[in-house]
Amino acid sequence: SVAGTVATATKIVTGITGKQIYVTAVALIPVATSVVTFTYGTGTNCGTGTTSITGAMTFAAGQTLTYGIGNGAVFVLPQGNDLCITIATAAAPGTLAYSIF
Repeated sequence: SVAGTVATATKIVTGITGKQIYVTAVALIPVATSVVTFTYGTGTNCGTGTTSITGAMTFAAGQTLTYGIGNGAVFVLPQGNDLCITIATAAAPGTLAYSIF
């Protein structure tokens, strides 16, 4: 699950050396004005080599975010990187499904 609290970059999946993270589904229910960004990198909360996956997404009242249904990858991270999320302005709770290969 994604707690969805407002915070700077927060690691939500820990990478493993020599393996990739495959995100297969994302479902968030952001509060109006929430700004969500998915990134990857290494170090504390993806602080080293930080790279944006989605860019900043700003939500209006009633909008949701859904990617994938779990059957295939919607994001594939380079080997050894962590997956992080930044939630700004307002909460954005939800779920995320992934595999590591």
